[in-house]
Amino acid sequence: AYLPGVPALLNSMAVKVYNIEGQKGDSVDDPYWQEAGDFADRNDDDDLVPGKLESDSANVTLKEAVYPFSCSDRAFLQGYGAFANEFAFQAAHKYAKFIDIKLIADAVTTTQEVDITGSTPSTMSWGAIVDARAKFGDKWIERGLVIALHSMQYADFSKTDEFVNGQNRVLTSSQRTMGMIAEIDGMPTRMSDNLPVTGDPHYTALLLLRESMAVWNQLRFSVKYQRD
Repeated sequence: AYLPGVPALLNSMAVKVYNIEGQKGDSVDDPYWQEAGDFADRNDDDDLVPGKLESDSANVTLKEAVYPFSCSDRAFLQGYGAFANEFAFQAAHKYAKFIDIKLIADAVTTTQEVDITGSTPSTMSWGAIVDARAKFGDKWIERGLVIALHSMQYADFSKTDEFVNGQNRVLTSSQRTMGMIAEIDGMPTRMSDNLPVTGDPHYTALLLLRESMAVWNQLRFSVKYQRD
């Protein structure tokens, strides 16, 4: 089977953790580190006042995602290759897409945005990317940024002079791994048609710091089957 599309955020942006505890429906706290204080000048007779490296947490509800399937005897006999391997391949792809859509839904709730509706140009441009990057101040320099574009946004941007003649490069087919299709000013660029499309149409792109999101799992993805 050929399954189009790859996750935009799951494999490049999200930290994946597998030690969460609890049962489906439980409310649990996802911990994360807060920022420590800053260095300051000290005289020899000054007392040392320890700062704090603290953590905070976000409360979430544990959920379960499943997909039951069946394979007829005819399909079992006629299908090319092992049906269990084929389903595992498709299910892993669809599970990644399922999780990625949830990450996108959380990411678009940010209040930091650049709206180019009614601007000139009103399509994806280098100027829009620069303005969005400026929202991060200097924090993106060390951690790095990843861009996620809808396929129509990437098509529009690929036609601009900034992309054709600027500090951008299109990756060869052997370099297009895990959905990275290009680099825009050194920022890995990923494509996903799961990004929001509204109105007539209005496309939403995402510019995110690396590891700015997390996926907590209790169990790794698996396929179980039995013969009736």
